[in-house]
Amino acid sequence: MITLSGLYHIMTAVVPLYVAMMLAYGSVKWWKIFTPDQCSAINRFVALFAVPLLSFHFIATNDPYPMNPRFIAADTLQKLIVLAALILWNKVSKRGSLEWTITLFSLSNLPNTLVMGIPLLKGMYGEFSGGLMVQIVVLQCIIWYTLMLFMFEYRGAKILISKQFPHTAASIVSINVESDATSFDGRHILETDSQVQEDGKLHVTVRKSNASRSDIYSRKSMGFSCNTPRRHLLDNAQSTPESTPVQEITLILGTEISAMAAYASLLSLGHILDQLLEHPPRQRDVFDRAQIDSLLEIITFLRDFLEDYSLIRGDEMQGLEGKIAGSAYAAEDIMESRVVDQILEDSEAERSAYAAEDIMESRVVDQILEDSEAESESSSTLFCQDLQKVIEEFDCLKKDVMKLKESDQGIKITEQPKKYATVGSFIRGASDSKNTMVGFDEDLIQIMDTLTGDESNLQILSVVGMGGIGKTTLARHIFSNPLIVNHFDLHAWVTISQQYSVHEILLGLIKDTKVVQREGEQLTGLNEDELGLRLHKILFGRRYLIVMDDMWSIEVWNAIKRFFPDNDNGCRILVTTRLSNVADDFHSCTPHRLHLLDEVQSWSLFCGKVFGKSESCPLALEEIGKTIVRNCGGLPLAIAAISGLLAKSSRTVEYWESVANDTYEALNMGGDGFCFEILSLSYRHLPVHLSPCFLYMAIFREDSNIRVSMLVELWVAEGIVKPIRYRSLEAVAEDNLKDLIDRNLIQVRDYGSRNNIKSCSIHDLLRELCLKEAQKEKFLSVAMMHSLNRHPRSIGNMRRLIIQRTSDEEEFQQQVFDAMNLASRTRSLIFRESVYEPIKLPVHSRLLKVLSIYGICSLEEIPQLVNLRCIHARILFSGDENILESLSLSWNLQTVNCTGTLSLRPISLPTEIWEMPHLRHLKMGVGYFYLPDPPSTNSKNGRRDIFELKNLQTLYKMRDFRCTDEVLRRVPNLKKLGIAYELFSDGFGWDYYEIYNLAHLRNLESFTLESDEKLPQNLCFPRSLKKLTLECCEVSWGYLMVVGSLPHLEALNLRSYAVVGREWNPVEGQFLKLKSLTIADTDLEEWVADSSHFPHLEKLQLKWLYYLKEIPYGIGEIETLRSISLFWCSSSANASAEKIQEEQQQLGNTDLQVTVVR
Repeated sequence: MITLSGLYHIMTAVVPLYVAMMLAYGSVKWWKIFTPDQCSAINRFVALFAVPLLSFHFIATNDPYPMNPRFIAADTLQKLIVLAALILWNKVSKRGSLEWTITLFSLSNLPNTLVMGIPLLKGMYGEFSGGLMVQIVVLQCIIWYTLMLFMFEYRGAKILISKQFPHTAASIVSINVESDATSFDGRHILETDSQVQEDGKLHVTVRKSNASRSDIYSRKSMGFSCNTPRRHLLDNAQSTPESTPVQEITLILGTEISAMAAYASLLSLGHILDQLLEHPPRQRDVFDRAQIDSLLEIITFLRDFLEDYSLIRGDEMQGLEGKIAGSAYAAEDIMESRVVDQILEDSEAERSAYAAEDIMESRVVDQILEDSEAESESSSTLFCQDLQKVIEEFDCLKKDVMKLKESDQGIKITEQPKKYATVGSFIRGASDSKNTMVGFDEDLIQIMDTLTGDESNLQILSVVGMGGIGKTTLARHIFSNPLIVNHFDLHAWVTISQQYSVHEILLGLIKDTKVVQREGEQLTGLNEDELGLRLHKILFGRRYLIVMDDMWSIEVWNAIKRFFPDNDNGCRILVTTRLSNVADDFHSCTPHRLHLLDEVQSWSLFCGKVFGKSESCPLALEEIGKTIVRNCGGLPLAIAAISGLLAKSSRTVEYWESVANDTYEALNMGGDGFCFEILSLSYRHLPVHLSPCFLYMAIFREDSNIRVSMLVELWVAEGIVKPIRYRSLEAVAEDNLKDLIDRNLIQVRDYGSRNNIKSCSIHDLLRELCLKEAQKEKFLSVAMMHSLNRHPRSIGNMRRLIIQRTSDEEEFQQQVFDAMNLASRTRSLIFRESVYEPIKLPVHSRLLKVLSIYGICSLEEIPQLVNLRCIHARILFSGDENILESLSLSWNLQTVNCTGTLSLRPISLPTEIWEMPHLRHLKMGVGYFYLPDPPSTNSKNGRRDIFELKNLQTLYKMRDFRCTDEVLRRVPNLKKLGIAYELFSDGFGWDYYEIYNLAHLRNLESFTLESDEKLPQNLCFPRSLKKLTLECCEVSWGYLMVVGSLPHLEALNLRSYAVVGREWNPVEGQFLKLKSLTIADTDLEEWVADSSHFPHLEKLQLKWLYYLKEIPYGIGEIETLRSISLFWCSSSANASAEKIQEEQQQLGNTDLQVTVVR
C-alpha cells in the first residue's frame, strides 16, 4: 500500500523529469531553440557519460546482495514486452520509425529505473527495497544500456549510408558496424565498404578509416571519407520499390560514365577543335595543325558511333564509354590550359615590354620578347608530347570500337528513325493539338463555379492530387479561361515549391499583376514587409484572383496571408498542392481532390499526343497501345511521357511490345517508384544528342520559368549542341528544345510577340529525374554549401557545379572559394541565389567556360577569365563602368548577358571585344552597354587586325551606338539590335551616329530604338525586320507608313510616346504580315481602321491609353485575331473592346479572348 507520503516522493521525482522532457521536445520541435544535431549530441553525452556515472555512484553506495531472481525476471519480462510492442508498432504503423522506437523504449523504461523506480519501491515496500533497484541497475548497465547504445550507432550508420548512397540506400539489406566504429561525432574518420554476398544482395560495413587525416580533409572542411560501391554492385543488389524526391546533395555515386556523358564530352571537344582551326587565339599558332586534324577525325568517328549505336549495359561497354569521356576531358584540359597559359604569357610579356619601353632602350624590349618566345617554345614541346599521348589513347579507342562494330557483339543499332528529322518552326501552332486537357472537364466547371460564385468574402480553394496528376495544367486552363479573365480585375500567378522565399513570392506576385510596369518601380531592394505592403496596396479594392501553385507547407501561407485584403467583392485564391493536410489547414472551401484518369480518358489522352487530331491509332497497334496505357495507371504525366516517346519512335509492333513490357515492369514497382520508372523510360529512349540537353535542365530551380534565349545560350556555350552544316548552333539548339517539348519532357510556359516560344519549364518530377541521372553520370552537381564541409572531395571531378547558398554572405564567400579550390576540373559555375559581395575565385578558375552569377557589384576578385565562353551576371550597383574589363583576354567569348538597374551607369565593354571572332551575343536586360569604336590598328603589335564577327547575332542594348560603315561591316549577321540615344547629353546629332546606315544590316530581324529626339526623316529600316520596338521617339502617326511597308514585319511595339498625335489613319496595303501590335502610353484619341488594314493580326495589346475613345469595331472582324488586351485605358475604350467580343460571340466566334484590366 502506497502512503500519501510515498506518493508525494514519487511525484516530486517524476514530474520534474517529464516536464523537462516536454520542454526539451518543444525547444527542438516547436520553438527551434536547439537543432536536432545539438539534441543528438546531448543524448550521446547522457548515454555515454552521465548515466554510467550515475549508475556507478548508485551501485557503489548500495549492497547488491542478495539477488532476487523473481524480481529481476519480472523486470526483464516487462522490458521485453515493451520492446516487442515497439518493434511491432515500427513495422506495422506508417508513423513507426527507428528513432521513435529508441525514444519510446528509453522513455518507458530506462529513466524510470533510477528516477521513478526507487521512490516507487520505497513507497510500496519501505527503505529495504533500494537493494532491489541496485540489482536492476547492474543488469541494466550490462544489457539494456548496451542495447540502446548499439541502436544509437546503428541509427548513425543508416544516416551515414543514406548520405553516401542517396540513390541506392534502399538496396542495402544489411549494415555491419564494426566494434571500433563507435563515434559519429566527426572527429573519427569513417569509411564504408560494400559487397554482394552469396545471397546476391548488397551488404555494407562501416569501419574506422586507415587513411590519414590530411588525406581526407581539406584545410577548412571536415567530413567523412567514403568508398562508393561500383555500379555493377549496386545493379545486382535487391532494391526496395519506393523512392522519395531526389535531394540536391553533393556526393556523387561512383558509377561508370554513360554514352550520354561520353557523347557530350566529344561534342565539347569537337567545338574547341573547330574554333582553334578557324580562329587560332591571339593570331598565333600554338598547336600542330596535323595533330588537331588527326584528333578531330577520331572524335568525329567516335561521335558517329555513339549516335548510331545503343550500348548494352555490360562492363566492357561501360568501360569503353568511360575511357572515351576521360580521354575527351583530358584533351580538352590540355588544349585549353595551353591556350590560357599562352595568352597570359603573351600578355605579361607585352606589359613588361611596354613598361621597359618607357625607361630602357629598344634592345632591352626586344630581349624581353625573345625570352618570352623561348619559354613558349619549350612549353610548346611539352604540350605536343602530352597531346600526342591523348591522340594515341583515342587511336586505341577507335580500334576497340571498330572491332566491336565488326563483330557486332555487345551492341545493337538504336531505334532512332527520326533522329535528325526537321521538327518544324520554333513557333506556336506546331504542338497545339497536344496541349488539350483530357479528363478534367467536370473538375474545371466545378472549380470555376466556386471561383465566380456569389460569396463576397475572400475564399481559398485548394486543388489536391498526387504529383503528375495534372493540378498545374488544370489551374492554367482555369487561369486563362476568358470567363475567369473577365470576371476578375487582377490576376497573378506564383509558384511556391518546396524551397521557397517569401521575398521572391511577394516580388513575383507584384510583377505578375503588371501594375508596377507603368510606374517603373524598382522593387528588388525592398524587404519582405515593404513588398507585402506594396502588394496589399495593389490588391486593395479590386476583385483579384491569385493562384499559388505547388504549395508544400501551410507556413508559407501564414507568412503572407496578412497581405491579401478581403475586399468583400468576391476575391479568390486558388492553391494547388500534393498534401491533403496543407489543403485542410486553410479552413475555407472544401478541397477539390483530383482523381486518376479512367481507361477511356487515358486512351483519349494517349491518342491525342501520339497521333494528334488528324490520325487515329492503327488497328495493329491498338491492343498493345491500350496495354501501355493501362500500365501507366491513369497518371497523366506518365501517359504524356510515354506518348512523347512513341510519337517520335518507329510504329512497329515489335517496338511497341518492348515498351509495353517496360511499362509493365514499372507498374509492378508500385508507389512513387512506378511514376519515376515510367519517366526514366522516356529518358533512356532519348536520342543521344538530346540527352545532354535534357539533363542540363537540372541546373534550374524547381518550377523555374526558364527563358528560352538564356537556355539556348547556355547549351551552345557548354558545347552540347551538335553543329549542322549551314545552320547556326542556336537554330539547332531550338530544334532540340522543340523535340523535347514534343516528347512532353519540357513544357511551354509562354509565347513571345511573334508566337515564338519565349519561356519553358519542366515538371518537378522530371526535374528530379534530370538531377538524379545528371549526378549519377557525373554530368553536373548541385552543391549545397553546408554539405561541402562534410564531403569536401565530392566535387573534385565535377565539370559543372551549381552552387546553392545556405549561409550568410561572409561565410558563403569563403565556402565558394574553398569549394572552387577543390573543384579544379570545374568548367561551369552557376549560382542559383543572389550574391551581394564580390566573389573570390582561385587562380585555376581561369579555365571556367560558363559563369552565371546574380547580384554582383564587381568582378575584381575574379581572375582573368581567359577561357570564358558565357557570362550571365546581374549587376545591382557599380561605380566602375569598366566592370567587365577582366574579359579583355577571353579569346573564346561567346555570350555576355547582363542585367542591371535603371540607375546603373552604362557599362563599357573592352575594346578587345572587336577581336573576339566567336562572339555571339552581347545583351543587357535593364541598363546599357557602351561599345567602343573598333580600333583601326592592333594596339599591341601595330598590325591591323580586322575581325569580321560573323557569329555575332545580338547587340542589346547599346548606348549611343555609332552605325558607321566600318562597324556594320564587322557585324554582317546581326539578328537582334537594341540602341538607346541621348542626343542632348553628348551634344552630337543624328549625322554623327550615322543611323541611316541601318538599312545595310540585311539579316536584322529584331530592332529596338529608344531616343529622346525625333527620328530623322531619312531613316530607313532593314527590310528583313520581323520585330520593331520604338520608345520615346515622338514621331507622327504618318511616319508609320515607313514601318508599315516592311514586308516581313510581324510584331510592332510602340511605347512611351513613341508616336504622338491624336488621330491614326492606317493606309491600306500595309502591315500585311503583322501578327502582334502593342501601343502603350500615348495621346491617341481617334483610331480609324478596319479588317483590311491588319489582315493577319492575332494579338492586340493597349496600355495606358487614357484618351482613346474606342477600338475600331472593324478590328474584331479580322479572322486571325485571337486576343485583345487593355490595361488601364479609358472606360470608353474598355467598353468598345467588350462590345467587340459580344458581337463576335453572337456571330459564333468564341475564340476571341478579351482581357480588360481597369
